[in-house]
Amino acid sequence: MPESLFCCVQSTLSAGIKNLTWLNLGSNETLDDIDPLAGLTNLTELDLHRTGISDITSLEGLTKLILLDLQQNDISNLNFLAGLKKLIELDMSDNNISNISPLSGLTSLEKLDLRDNNLNTGDCSVLNRLTSKGAKVSISFDCN
Repeated sequence: MPESLFCCVQSTLSAGIKNLTWLNLGSNETLDDIDPLAGLTNLTELDLHRTGISDITSLEGLTKLILLDLQQNDISNLNFLAGLKKLIELDMSDNNISNISPLSGLTSLEKLDLRDNNLNTGDCSVLNRLTSKGAKVSISFDCN
C-alpha cells in the first residue's frame, strides 16, 4: 500500500471513524496491503477493483458487507468469503479463481460475476445452486 494511503487509513482508524460504511480504493494499482481495512467492521460496500491484490484474508471479519467489488486482481482463494453471509453483490471477475465452493453458503447473493477466471463446467453445481436461489450469475462458459 502506498505510504500516503496507509497513513490515511491508519489515521482514519485512529480518529475513531470506524463507522465508515462505504470505501472505494479501486484502480489504486499500487495497493498491496489491505490489512488496515480489517478494523472497518461497519463497511457495507467495499470497492477494491484493479488494485493488484492477491491476499484478501483480512476482509473475512467485514461481516456487514453487502457489496464487494474485487474484479481485475490476482485473487485465487475465496475461503475468506464463507463468513460474509450478507453479501448481495459480488464481483470477482478477471482473477485467478479455480475453486468456488466457498460461495455455496452465500444464499443472500443476488448478483455474482465470475467471468474470466479459471473455472469450468465442474463448478456448475455451486453456480446452479446459487441461481436456484435467485442469484444472477455471470460466467465465461455455459452450465446448461
